[in-house]
Amino acid sequence: MASCSCPVFHPTLDEFSVGFEKYIETIEPLVRPHGICKVVPPKGWWDAKPDYDEIIQHSKRDAIPFPVRQCVSGARGNYCKATPICLSVYLSFCLSIPKP
Repeated sequence: MASCSCPVFHPTLDEFSVGFEKYIETIEPLVRPHGICKVVPPKGWWDAKPDYDEIIQHSKRDAIPFPVRQCVSGARGNYCKATPICLSVYLSFCLSIPKP
């Protein structure tokens, strides 16, 4: 079995202070020949998280029309069932899923 490797970058907090997208732009010339790379975030860095409470307050009446659509093909045609769901219920469901 062939061994494959890709470049691994360990940026400092200062290098990440410009933002992830800008950091990627700076390393792109080094990564381009490989097509892929791994970026290990520095200790103390965290991704900005949205204010879920504010989102829930603004989304009590909003709904996602068809978050899940089940389609079944039968001898007499295709049958689809789609149920709208309130955005706050959907968000609560997403937040309840355990993260790996």
